[in-house]
Amino acid sequence: MRELGYRVVDHLVEHFDRAKDRPAARVFDRASMEALFREPIPETGRDAHGVLDRVMADVLYHAMFATHPRFFAWVPSPANFIGSLAGALVEGFSTFSGTWMEASAPSMVELVTIDWLRQLMGMPVASGGLFTSGGSMANLT
Repeated sequence: MRELGYRVVDHLVEHFDRAKDRPAARVFDRASMEALFREPIPETGRDAHGVLDRVMADVLYHAMFATHPRFFAWVPSPANFIGSLAGALVEGFSTFSGTWMEASAPSMVELVTIDWLRQLMGMPVASGGLFTSGGSMANLT
């Protein structure tokens, strides 16, 4: 796990370090993507290192990069290295903070942070809120 995890972190470091040297987007046509990805359903599992190599070579750099310093497109928030590490912790621990019983400390962190935002925006004490995974989920909520 460490070896694979360190490889992922190394890829993230390189990505953030070299973002300004790459184009903000690499968009390819459907025919090119079909040629690259269309294959029969695998009958066996694949080595995680090989999957990571394939993802790095063929998936992650065939897209627009919200992490790019010149990305001024739409809603996705720009990422940074600290946010990526925090995301890894959140996914790894898979904390569900939908109720106090499952996650009293993460729930309290959310309450305090929302209150800080309320204060910064000069909202009334009775104001409240919650964090969502993004704009679409916020609109749905």
